[in-house]
Amino acid sequence: MDKKQLTAVVDGIVEEVAKANGLEEAEARTLVGIALKKNRVAFVQAVVVPTLGLVGGPAAASAA
Repeated sequence: MDKKQLTAVVDGIVEEVAKANGLEEAEARTLVGIALKKNRVAFVQAVVVPTLGLVGGPAAASAA
């Protein structure tokens, strides 16, 4: 996904927020920006590819 496509996604979110709350575009854009900043850690965690591994690692398996 390139910059243009990401911008289109954000613009769509802004439009939905504006309609849902009866806001002007600038006000909705501000709210979307604040939400992105406030939820940055959760957003990053939601899109980070999980790593696969043994539960407890090899030491736990040999202790069993």
